[in-house]
Amino acid sequence: MKKFIFAMFVAVATLACFSSCSKDDEDIKLADLAGYTFTGEDPDLGTVSITFGESAQTFNFDGLTGTYVLSGNTITLNYDATDVPAETMTADGAKTLIYGDITLKRQKK
Repeated sequence: MKKFIFAMFVAVATLACFSSCSKDDEDIKLADLAGYTFTGEDPDLGTVSITFGESAQTFNFDGLTGTYVLSGNTITLNYDATDVPAETMTADGAKTLIYGDITLKRQKK
């Protein structure tokens, strides 16, 4: 009986440990962005979208282009236009980006 109870304890502890691991806790990877378009709705601008380059760390954000840098779950956008300051986005898992008040969802390739 003691072995059974110990085995059940181990099973529950293992299940709790694995269920607490979430994809949302992991840093975003280049592969999560490369070649994908993320879209969202802004109350003032309507639909906004950002497309990340397939092979280089480039982007096109509603007609503005530049390069980006990943650090953990933060994406820093450096625009080619010198009059546009750098901006940041936060990844919430591999399929959602947060840009100010806008939630951008990853679209299928």
